[in-house]
Parts: sequence; C-alpha cells; structure tokens
Amino acid sequence: MVAALLSIAAAPAATIDFTALGDQTVASLDLGDVTITGSGLVVVQASGLAMTPSSAMVDENETVTFTFDFAVGNIFLKSNGGGSSANAIFAESDITAFGAGNTPLGTVATGFPLDTDVSISGLFGNQLILSFTVAPLLGPKGPEVFGNNAVSFHTLTYGDSEVPEPATAALTLAGVAALGLWRRRVQRSRV
Repeated sequence: MVAALLSIAAAPAATIDFTALGDQTVASLDLGDVTITGSGLVVVQASGLAMTPSSAMVDENETVTFTFDFAVGNIFLKSNGGGSSANAIFAESDITAFGAGNTPLGTVATGFPLDTDVSISGLFGNQLILSFTVAPLLGPKGPEVFGNNAVSFHTLTYGDSEVPEPATAALTLAGVAALGLWRRRVQRSRV
C-alpha cells in the first residue's frame, strides 16, 4: 500500500494545437481523452478550431463543446491571435461547465483576449471539469469587434497537478503512522 501511494504522480499536462491538425471539416473531433463537438466543426491551419467555413470562427448562435473522458483541472483555452490590437477582446462568450458526475458548475461570461490563455478552470473556482461549452454572445463587444462576435481557438491545454504529488501521499502516511503510534502509547500507559 505504501508503494502504491508513493507512486502517485502528477498527471502530465496535455496541449492540443488546433493549427497543427491540418485543414478539415468534421462533425466532431476525437482527440484521445477529449472530444470536441459543434455544428460543422472546421479546423483551418491558419486560424485553428472554428465552426463555419465562411468565417472560420465560432460565431454568435453557435457553440462548441469540449467533453473529457474524466474530470480534469487546469484547463486553458487560447484564442487565435491575429487581430489589429493585442488588447482587443476577440469574443465575449458564455461558458457553461459541468463537473464530475455531470454536476452543473454554472455559466460565466468572459472575453477571449487575442492570443491569450483563458483559464476555464479558474472561472469555476478551479474545480475539476468534465465538459464545458463556449457560446459567443452578441453584446457590448459584439458587432464592433471585427464585424462580428466570433472566436477561433489556437490551443487547448489541460491536466497537471490535480493528482496528489508523491510528497503529499508520503506526508499523509507519516501522519497516520504517527497517530497510530501515539494511540498505541496511550493504551500501554493505561495498563
């Protein structure tokens, strides 16, 4: 048992670079332990993951859903760079997330600054997430930003450090052992 606890290691972070997948139009993308769905997914080498061939973006009234095989943490979604201003908000979106057992975690509105990682996990209190959906909004950032409120995604990064580190397991075992020795000593002193 001690060896099993000491062998626990942090789950390695995984990064999916959508621009490296080549040009394709699919109903869904199965990328190992994450499946991405939406209405007419398009992967364009120049702009990344999008929805419609005409705009190469996820436009308002469209959604893209990321579903993991298991609940993960440290999720970052990076919008594709390439606008006129590094400080512009590329898309204001509602993000709806579900945790382990499909427990609703809520919906949060956020913007996707150009070429910047947005912490999806951080928006939901760093809880483990099983799936999340991005739905661009028509709002204050809508029509003024590049003619519509749309976003394409460059990378998805997830995992890492949600599994206890080996030192945590060892320290927990040491604490349990110390409590056991203390209890045994107290019982002997009563005799």
